[in-house]
Amino acid sequence: AHPLQRLRAVRALRKAGVNAGVLLAPIVPGFTTERRRLEATIRAVAEHDAAFMGSSVLYLKDGTKDHFMGFLREEFPHLVEGYERLYPGSYAPAAYVEKVKDLVNELRQRYALGARASRMADDQAADPAATTGPEADTQQAFEWVGAPRGSANRKPRATAAPSGR
Repeated sequence: AHPLQRLRAVRALRKAGVNAGVLLAPIVPGFTTERRRLEATIRAVAEHDAAFMGSSVLYLKDGTKDHFMGFLREEFPHLVEGYERLYPGSYAPAAYVEKVKDLVNELRQRYALGARASRMADDQAADPAATTGPEADTQQAFEWVGAPRGSANRKPRATAAPSGR
């Protein structure tokens, strides 16, 4: 689904009382590491009321690295040499990852995403009715049916399940 559609889903879940957030991953060097792009994305996450946001910088293991580097050679040949230096192994150097994490954390704080992880608990403490009643006793759960155990082709079916399950 388009990222804005996903953010709308986060907003709807939050309005329904679900502690929903966003995983911004992977952050791709040279593509999504620009401050203005990260800021626009993190601002949108905050504007859609995500309770929290996590992130991780791209890592390239085994066949994924071969595939990604082939893509770069075809589509962005000017980036290949830089990626070969940045990814001599599976991961970018720790100093680079920390620099990106610092920027993400700065932006998370600017848009109050760092504090949002505990916001739902604060809301419930302020309104005890939010944690009582029939709605608090059940939650939506997905029970996989229609395929043998271990099958990747199972289809989800929504069922009501007791909370705490």
